[in-house]
Amino acid sequence: MHEIAISETICKTIEREAKRLCMSKVKIAKLKIGIMNAFDVSNLKLCLAGYKNNPMMADIIFTIEPVPVEIECIKCRRSFIDERFADHDFAHRTAHAPMLYLPPPCPACNTESGKIISGNEMELISIE
Repeated sequence: MHEIAISETICKTIEREAKRLCMSKVKIAKLKIGIMNAFDVSNLKLCLAGYKNNPMMADIIFTIEPVPVEIECIKCRRSFIDERFADHDFAHRTAHAPMLYLPPPCPACNTESGKIISGNEMELISIE
């Protein structure tokens, strides 16, 4: 389950940043997580809830913004969303073997060469 590892990384980052900012409690954490990571939002929230026994995060509310996989065509520079990631099985297979991922052809020029510009990030946007 990817969500356990992701939640551990997120909570360690929150703790580190809260300490750096001299915060004793964190009430809200805003996250952006690319869907290329193949997480399940409900499982991720369940895993994150396990960290509420930490006094610093006892009342924390997590807001999670999923980021779609966006591709930029190498030839025409058009950007587009890889809709195949709406299929969780596809996303899961890709997360386990990212080196086998091939972006779809560009819908504008049909070039089969593109670069990922978003969708694989895992960012802590803010804490309050």
